[in-house]
Amino acid sequence: MDTRVATAGDLAGIEAVFRAAAMVWAEDQPFLEANPDALVPPVDLVNRGQVRIAVEAGAVVAFSSWVVLNGSAWEVDDLFVRPDLMRHGIGRGLVEEMAEAATRVGCVRLEVTANPQALGFYEKLGFVALGLVPTRFRPGVRMHRRLRP
Repeated sequence: MDTRVATAGDLAGIEAVFRAAAMVWAEDQPFLEANPDALVPPVDLVNRGQVRIAVEAGAVVAFSSWVVLNGSAWEVDDLFVRPDLMRHGIGRGLVEEMAEAATRVGCVRLEVTANPQALGFYEKLGFVALGLVPTRFRPGVRMHRRLRP
């Protein structure tokens, strides 16, 4: 499996992964079906080079995106893996690539607002829960991970 920076030509594949992965959790489905705009791929982040994709046999199978919060922190904006490939280390790999890139530009922290289903995943990657925060559909868990200097 290869990873690379996404381009505009990858948007259809990103959207397919986004929709499939977001609908995995039954408790999320009513919110997403009622708000299809919540599943629009991050076109602006693709255009800024802030989306990485994992590709297998020429198809997008996962993607991650980030937002620069300030000179010392990046926000994990999206992390989605095609459902049949979840729990194969692809998401972990994308987060580690993000952490390495952030460290190279002087960041000392990654932040994320995780849904409850992803809490354990992020904890395994070294993120620490800070507390609940409101999101569009329900509370999320605000987390951060210190990066090596």
